Amino acid sequence: MIIPTRTKTLPRPASGDPALGPPPKPLYLMPHTGMRVDLDGPALRVSVPDQAERLFPLVRLSRVYVQGDAL
Repeated sequence: MIIPTRTKTLPRPASGDPALGPPPKPLYLMPHTGMRVDLDGPALRVSVPDQAERLFPLVRLSRVYVQGDAL
């Protein structure tokens, strides 16, 4: 399953330009029992039982790949 993270194309920063930051990268998720992915404002919140929640800002993601069952 591929979840687009943008509705329009934004200019991508050059990887060597520190003023613009790193280019967006894909996020790979392998579902675990109890894993939950929510949209939290401008970020994806990934929650797994007995682990700290992780936030992934959408501007840093090019796309999201989910392996296995849909979340």
